[in-house]
Amino acid sequence: DSPNASDAARFVDVKSLLILTWPNLKQADIALAALGRNTGLRRLSMSNSDVSGAGLAELAPLTALGELSLGQSNRLSDDALAALPELPLLWSLNLSNSSIATPGLRNLVRTPNVQLLNLINTKIDSGSIESLAALAHLPNLELDRTKIDDAAVPHLSRLTGLQYLS
Repeated sequence: DSPNASDAARFVDVKSLLILTWPNLKQADIALAALGRNTGLRRLSMSNSDVSGAGLAELAPLTALGELSLGQSNRLSDDALAALPELPLLWSLNLSNSSIATPGLRNLVRTPNVQLLNLINTKIDSGSIESLAALAHLPNLELDRTKIDDAAVPHLSRLTGLQYLS
């Protein structure tokens, strides 16, 4: 059985919780509303969940969050990413295997400290890379299994902090 939102209530009062890996979560938006009270949470992995923009908005109180993994989340879209709040300590963001494309990338300006951005198997194409200009310092960018081609090179060259590209 996949975990659901009612299971989140068990974690609300665990103030010492730093890392939570919760794959296959159903009713993720409701669960995130409850988890938002765990303000010390540093790492949250919710792969293959049904998180949407409403759930991402619930992350706002998690200002200590450094790692967020939303890979394979079937409702994660460009519109949903617009609700991603400013998370000042977020350094790792995994959006792999989602329907994220150019409009969603434009919302990443609210994640200026991201050091690792995983966009593997998304709808990103060469033109999408221009949207990453605000992340010029980004050292690690994963673009495997996207529609990136030689046309992306001028845009990638503007990412002056880039050290690792796949």
